Amino acid sequence: MLKIKIIEKIGILINWTREVDFYYNFLNKLKRENFKIIINDIDTIELERKNNAKLIKKKLDELNLEYCFYSEIFNKYKFKILISTGLTHTKKITLFSIIRFIYGKTIGFFFEIIKLDRLFQKFFKRPFTGGGLNSKIYSEYFPEKKIGEKTVFFPRGMDLRLNHFPNNKFEKVFDIFLCHGEIDKNLINNKFKKKDIFIIGYPRYDEKFDIVSLRKKIISEFNLNETKKTIFWRPTYIEEKNEVSQNISLWLEKISKLNKGYNLIIRPHPKNLIIDRELKEKIKTNHFFIDEKADRKLAELYTFSDLILLDYGSSVLSSIYLKKNFAVLELPSNFGYIQRLKKTRAIDFEIRNEIDYKNIIELNDQLYLKKIESILNNPNLKDVNLLKEKYFGKEKSITSLETIAEKFQKFLNN
Repeated sequence: MLKIKIIEKIGILINWTREVDFYYNFLNKLKRENFKIIINDIDTIELERKNNAKLIKKKLDELNLEYCFYSEIFNKYKFKILISTGLTHTKKITLFSIIRFIYGKTIGFFFEIIKLDRLFQKFFKRPFTGGGLNSKIYSEYFPEKKIGEKTVFFPRGMDLRLNHFPNNKFEKVFDIFLCHGEIDKNLINNKFKKKDIFIIGYPRYDEKFDIVSLRKKIISEFNLNETKKTIFWRPTYIEEKNEVSQNISLWLEKISKLNKGYNLIIRPHPKNLIIDRELKEKIKTNHFFIDEKADRKLAELYTFSDLILLDYGSSVLSSIYLKKNFAVLELPSNFGYIQRLKKTRAIDFEIRNEIDYKNIIELNDQLYLKKIESILNNPNLKDVNLLKEKYFGKEKSITSLETIAEKFQKFLNN
């Protein structure tokens, strides 16, 4: 067996093109010679990861960043420090995953029916359902310890599941946890007692823009009417097969009626455009400007826009972090997706109880256009500021990216 060689650098594992945006402000705090990007090119059955490595490579070439592929270093090299979002896990079907799938669909589902899973969760901190009705035939694969000596978790959004985050497997996968705010810090601390944890805010959004230059850039890129206000719609991705893209299709024609008075930009989740081949044409038919730039700096569109339309997912907490005016487009309560969020206690679901009811628009609301315009013209940012402090903490609790970068770079020399 070949001896694993140590690379005296910080390795940053990139799994999706959008992760370049996650890390970009942090990378600017590191010395170029101290880090190297690792592109995830692990084989997987996931359709949405098709051509993913090529897209990441293209972006890194544009930025002139040094990189290698996961397949080039696996079982050969380890980085002294390895940073990852934990989204490396690809879907692998193994004998264990098949047995777990059968268990979950039978015994595990039975535990859910008779509510025994809640009792197990209370006393053993695990439901012992194997995923229950939602059990998957594949297993998660976290290779971080295979390619890194000291491993670091990098936060990828606050749309967390209070019953699940952090993944139990993370205890053996990561040594250090970086987090957005007090909420995810406490969740990690409650589950893993002996981990180093640092609050770093939301790095992808911690960038100051020249507003005049930004306006010119976005107006030019989308060919917007500069006399109109802009509404940015950022729907989430729904995994349930029979509900994919329905959070868009149910609202698409309704929102398109705002076209005469406003610039409408929609950014479907990248997975939506891959899986739902007809979606793009449907959106175009309704005269939206479509943002499908895989490596988009989302902070630009949030900052530029006058109102954010959202439903679930990271856009809820992102809008709050950036103190943006937003309206919530609700979905039918009988959606399997909604039931899953409720069961897992998703933050982006539960936070609705703290959002002003005037900012939540029901699908069957006949006055939805007037309500959206009212929210746009009469923003209630006082509540948004309070929510930001609750979920992300006060600024004094944040460890700066400069400090984190310095810690890691010093470790390289030890």
